[in-house]
Amino acid sequence: MQRLLYIAKFEYFRHLRRRMFLLTTFGVPLLLVAGFVLLFTALVLTNQPESAIGYVDQADVIPADAEALLPATETPLPVPLRAYPDEAAAQEAFVAGDIAAYVVIPPDYLDSGRVTAYGAEELSMEGEQSLHTLLRAGLLEDATPQVIARAFDPIETLRRSTLDGGRTIVGGGIWFVLLPYLFGMLFLVATFSSSSYLLQAIVEEKENRTMEIVVTSVNPSQLIAGKTLGLGALGLTQALVWLLFGALLAGVGAIFFEPLRTFNLPGDILLIALLAFIPGYLLFAGLMIGIGAMVSSQQEGQQMASMLTLSGMLPFILNFVFVTNPNGALAVGLSLFPLSAPLALVMRLPLAQVPFWQILLSLGLLTAGAVLVVLTVGRIFRLGMLHHGKAIRPGELVRLLRTS
Repeated sequence: MQRLLYIAKFEYFRHLRRRMFLLTTFGVPLLLVAGFVLLFTALVLTNQPESAIGYVDQADVIPADAEALLPATETPLPVPLRAYPDEAAAQEAFVAGDIAAYVVIPPDYLDSGRVTAYGAEELSMEGEQSLHTLLRAGLLEDATPQVIARAFDPIETLRRSTLDGGRTIVGGGIWFVLLPYLFGMLFLVATFSSSSYLLQAIVEEKENRTMEIVVTSVNPSQLIAGKTLGLGALGLTQALVWLLFGALLAGVGAIFFEPLRTFNLPGDILLIALLAFIPGYLLFAGLMIGIGAMVSSQQEGQQMASMLTLSGMLPFILNFVFVTNPNGALAVGLSLFPLSAPLALVMRLPLAQVPFWQILLSLGLLTAGAVLVVLTVGRIFRLGMLHHGKAIRPGELVRLLRTS
């Protein structure tokens, strides 16, 4: 056990110092944060609210006391609106600097819905919001206060149900459905980046024959377990850093964006995602070790590893299957197949009430597959050392495993 932990520690810190790992771990989230900051800054700089906006109501839809009809939650208006009897008066006020722009509501507004703005290339979001609010109040002039209040807040609580009606969600919105995809991206990048380091290390050590020296001190099973444990911790470190960046970004974004404030994640989905992540990583890590033991060059290993990547991404490629029929045969099959199970299972959870037996079976098959692969990889690794400089073909591998 002591040697295993030493190998794990060595592999962890060895790859932790790699420039590519540091660039991927910290550079990607920092780049995303910088992008959001630049986007937000650009929006703020290009969308400064007006000091005031004038309007000429030729359709006579906005009464003099329109603001008095507004619910308390809608007042005061983000941008003050001032009425003018005609365009000449509004233009004069604009030239004098009393207003930043003015709009004309034509006589056929009720039929056309057309409004023309003057004095600005486009109104700010706050200016448009004020105009929409006042027009809505004018159109509801004869309605009761209850109807007016409901018109401004038509959906106070939105309850979302899965397609089969088995799960009801309050809040979360689009983020709830997008979360499995975000988890999938995190799983794929963290798993395949750390697994690629494992593949690279195995092939390099085979090529320079370092393995033959190392196994004089530890047995192949300890070596494989230590490498898997160390690079597994490396993948989890990367995932943790990204989650911290994501939580920080979401916390800051919640200050400015209302949908982020109402987001909530059911604990059962989070638990299942975690239970699928760990054996999913071990499965792919073990397969990468097996590929590294079979091939004779880094290029050949990358070609074989791309097939694993494609298998892991299959739920993303077939995402329409989960949206249209999350409990269909194909979606269920993908959630039971170990290579696609980590993503497929989590993608189904927000869209349908997944039977408990399917969750248990999926996690069980995934865990069993990971254990089987790790145990088999030890034998493949020993066989690979006996075939230095020569790739092991699938047919030869099966024969050697039967006779070893």
